Formats: sequence, structure tokens, C-alpha cells
Amino acid sequence: DETRFFFRPNFCLRNLFLVDQFASIAPVINSECSPFFTQGHNELILLCGSKTRSTVRVLQKSSGIDLIRKKKFKDLPIGLNIIKNNPIFNFLVVSFKKETCSFSLTRNIEQVNNNGLIGNHSTFSTEFLKSRNGIIQTTSEKLRFVQFFHLKRKITDWKPPENIFITNSTVLGTKEILIFLLLTCFRGTLIRIKKDGVFLEIKRMKLGIPTPYGVFGVPYKKNKKVGNLDFILFLCKKERTSRYFIIKEDFCLSLSTVQLLPWSPETANILTRDKKLFLITSLNNGVVVQSQLNPTNARLESQKIFRVCWSPLFISSEKFSSKVLVFGPKIWKLEIFFKKKAKFYCLYDQPFDLAEPFGDYIIITQTYNLKIIFGKKIHNR
Repeated sequence: DETRFFFRPNFCLRNLFLVDQFASIAPVINSECSPFFTQGHNELILLCGSKTRSTVRVLQKSSGIDLIRKKKFKDLPIGLNIIKNNPIFNFLVVSFKKETCSFSLTRNIEQVNNNGLIGNHSTFSTEFLKSRNGIIQTTSEKLRFVQFFHLKRKITDWKPPENIFITNSTVLGTKEILIFLLLTCFRGTLIRIKKDGVFLEIKRMKLGIPTPYGVFGVPYKKNKKVGNLDFILFLCKKERTSRYFIIKEDFCLSLSTVQLLPWSPETANILTRDKKLFLITSLNNGVVVQSQLNPTNARLESQKIFRVCWSPLFISSEKFSSKVLVFGPKIWKLEIFFKKKAKFYCLYDQPFDLAEPFGDYIIITQTYNLKIIFGKKIHNR
């Protein structure tokens, strides 16, 4: 009889506390705790019902989502950046095909027009530099730094030579703020931001490598526990490699390591644990590569490969609840046990185009809609 109850919590007991309940799965005929589906993660498998509508349900400990905010755009967004740690307020930078718009991350997602950012070009990246109290913005035609003072702001621009465009950039947050710009025609430029917000072009160089898809800067002079090394990582899609270049004292790039990857790379992120340096690289075929590097010379020491799905994967530059997010057909939270296996918890399984974490929130876009979602503790799938 499906009206029978097999468990009723006694709320008078002091040593038991009801964490959560699912009325839709009652009655539960049998249950089993098994790590079969998730390769080491305990899942509660429940046999629910005893007639023709009986089902098997799986409960897994993960982070479900709640919709907090929603906004609709007139155009299709192609880029998403979050500027946080700003003493004024946190806001969201959304890039479209021919423009960039800023929105405040408050109770209402309202457009901001007085932050000094470039609005008539699509934006590659934005970042708040705490040591300079300003925002760095990169577009294809211009590099802009907006420095905030008590009652005013200062805007400084840098433009590449004529008929040359910026394709990517990375910020090295050492005592001397360095920005490496990846330009067309296999060129690169290293720029310093002075304390007064002025750009100082230190060195122009011609890169003798295949066309890089992405550039990723790794600053470690500020972290003495790991090492005192600054290096730049180039992701080469066509060649299927990662190339590590050390930045010398004279600001020249010295090739340290060439890592051969099983497939074309998409994105990368750096993690530290127990004075060890780990690079997490996502590939175009749904594989995540965990590489351990020597922090003194950026040499590759070990490498592990994990299959997540069969679609291209992207790794978040920022963390979600102190964890790294992996984006693909779904959104996974990555928990890495460096001596064992990596674990991937599914957070969001609905279609999306862009995503970016912000503390305990995830900001996503679905076609013309922007949504802000919040994580829970239990997810029923």
C-alpha cells in the first residue's frame, strides 16, 4: 500500500535533527548507499513505490541552485566579466558584438554608465587592481586603466601600433603590475602600470611559436610559500601544447617547458596546495589535465588525465565557494585530491551560453537572458 509510512521523525528527540525531506519520493521501499555512479562519491539509491509508478531515485550530496535574479538583454551577449573587491561596489561587465555594458550587482541589476569603461567595443577581460585602486580593461583596439581617487578618477589608454590588434591579455599582480598583451602578427608586448596609473611599455617581442589561442600569467613573487617565480603560459590549440615562459629580470621571456597535450586546450587555472603548484587545463574533447609544476623553474613533474564529458570544457578563472568550476554542457564543481582522483559534482544541468562564479553565486546567460543563481547543499536528480 503506497499510503503506508516507513519513517516518521520524532521531533522531541534532541540528538536527531531533520536536515531535509522529499515528499515526492515517499514511500521508500528500500535504500542502498553506493559509490558506483560517481567513482568514489557516496550516493543514496532509493526504491520508491510498489506499484506501476514505482521509481528508482538517486540522492547525491552536491550544490543545487536557486534563481536569485534575472534580466533580459536586447542583444546576444558574447562575454561575461565580474569586477569585485571594488571599494565602491561590485558590478558585472557584459560584452556584446559591438559594445560593452556594465551592470550593478545589487538588489536590482541596473546598468551603470559612469564607471569610465570603454563602451563602444567588445571587452576581452576586466580586472580590479587593488594595489593601484583601479580597473584594467582590454579590448581589441585599446587597453584602458581607470584609477579611482577620493572625489575623481583618472583614465589612461594605450593603443597598439596601426593595423595591429590585441587578441588576448593577462595581468601579473606582482609589486610592479605587469600586463602581457598578445597581439596579431605573432607579437607580444609587456607593459607596466606605474603608481600614478600611467602605462609604460617595457618590451616588444616577436613570439617564435605557433599562433597561441590563449595566454595565462602566473605571478608568484607575492607568494613566498610557493616560490618567487613569474611565468607566462601559452595555450596553442593547433599544436596541442602548453608552453611555459619564465620572465627574467630584464623582462625577456625564456622557454622553460613544452607540455604535449592529448587534445587541443581551451582554458587553464592555477592551484596551490602544500607548497606545490598545480595547473588545471581543460581540453576541447571533455578532458581535464592536472599537471604538477616545479615552482622554482616551471618544469613539469607529473600529469594526470580525467574524463568529464565528450564536449569542450572551460575552467573558471574565479572560484565558487573556494572551488574551481568546470563549464561544458553542464556546470561541475571540481574537488581535486592531489594524491588520489579528482571529483566532479554537477551543479547545473540546464542549457547555458556563458557562466562566471561570484562567491557563492553563479552568473549565467541563456540566449538573451541573464540569471544569478545560488547554491544549496542537497540536489535530487
